[in-house]
Amino acid sequence: MNLLRLQQVHLAFGDVAILDDVDLQVNVGDRVCLIGRNGAGKSSLIKLLVGEQLPDSGNVWRSPACKIGYLQQDLPDRDDLCVSELWRWVWVRYMTCASAMKSLPWAI
Repeated sequence: MNLLRLQQVHLAFGDVAILDDVDLQVNVGDRVCLIGRNGAGKSSLIKLLVGEQLPDSGNVWRSPACKIGYLQQDLPDRDDLCVSELWRWVWVRYMTCASAMKSLPWAI
């Protein structure tokens, strides 16, 4: 069963193509690890997969049964918090996400 599918996806920022006619399929039971150097497009790909970014062309399909959780790499704009309070704020959100993932009947 397909959970995610990219078909001929193209994404560019200016003249720099991050994804160029990419096809990707993730099925139930697949395990995926996303690695790459800074600026390679890892965060952009995640944003496409969760629907926060649209491709310049191509199709992104997600099964209604698919749940994607991730932690953003940028810290929230919370100038009112000290470091320990910010850490606690992020930790609560991480634990909420981790708890939700444990309740899924299956995981990628």
